[in-house]
Amino acid sequence: MVTTRKGQENQKENSSSNRWQIIYCSFALILVVFFVMILSNSIVSKKSVVLVQQQFSRNDASQVSDFPSPEGQDVPVTVLHDAARQLQLDQITTLKMTSAGIDVILPKHLFFFADRDDVETQIFPYLNVIGDVVAKNGFGLQIRVYDTLPGEKEGDTPEDKQMFWGHSAYRAVNIMRYFLAYGRLAPDQITAAGFVSQESFSAGTNIFSQGWVELHLAVKGNQ
Repeated sequence: MVTTRKGQENQKENSSSNRWQIIYCSFALILVVFFVMILSNSIVSKKSVVLVQQQFSRNDASQVSDFPSPEGQDVPVTVLHDAARQLQLDQITTLKMTSAGIDVILPKHLFFFADRDDVETQIFPYLNVIGDVVAKNGFGLQIRVYDTLPGEKEGDTPEDKQMFWGHSAYRAVNIMRYFLAYGRLAPDQITAAGFVSQESFSAGTNIFSQGWVELHLAVKGNQ
């Protein structure tokens, strides 16, 4: 009887002395899991880095061309710049990046010949690239056509200016129709507007003197 009681007492003492080890190991395991979770959440993917890069402004295409294309992922502004270069439009295409999205600015004569309102076929390949970028990245597309007013003359009336505005708005709608016919964009994804200006777009060249077309690829929240 005495031996049995001593054995039971020894077992109780041993179990009591081992409890702190169990608690310590459990606590250490919890800490390991906690730090693993922190580490996994702190890893920033290259895609996220690209999205952050897109929040910074770039003034021209030469700066844009330095953007990397990580692991085969197409950076929207790089795709636009490369396409412009391949189509020999890089010297007359202006790309601007802001936190609201990407602006693609082109001289109006690429879209409309003389007084015609139909979109010229020569710009179709680049519009297709823009449409693909918009569809792939979930951008909104805002089409803005700017007509430059000729110097004011004596006898000019508000109706004359209204005529210019109507003309630019009609052309903007025609560009929108092209994107809709391309079939990759939804109607509620595109807007079109016409404007008139007495000053040409400042780009160090007179190719914008007759007007320009601005295609704004708007990120979500700025559409």
